[in-house]
Amino acid sequence: MYKFNWYGSVGRCFPKPGTVKKVECGTCGTPMNIVGRNVNGPTSSAEAMAGRQHAHDYFECPNLSTEWHRAATVLHMRAYNDCIYYYELSRYETEVTKQIRSDAEDKIKKILEEAEKQS
Repeated sequence: MYKFNWYGSVGRCFPKPGTVKKVECGTCGTPMNIVGRNVNGPTSSAEAMAGRQHAHDYFECPNLSTEWHRAATVLHMRAYNDCIYYYELSRYETEVTKQIRSDAEDKIKKILEEAEKQS
């Protein structure tokens, strides 16, 4: 079933240790698998380049490596970043940002519905 969350994760989640029991993927709504609890390491490429690390839990969507999930994630991130750009220009949500989100959500919905048919 189609479920999309603009503010959810895009396949991976790194909450503080023990603070979250279940996580749903922000791209497809699937419950994520627990990969590790109380893992010590970086949670972003910037943190890794800086040589920093911290304790966190690690959740990952079981669909993360599928082609349809990658396509939906790319659309999600492009729309999200475009909205940030337009927001910075105007300092409030505009018709442009609403249209960007709407268009991306329609495309992602089609990707997820097609993936559901194939499974």
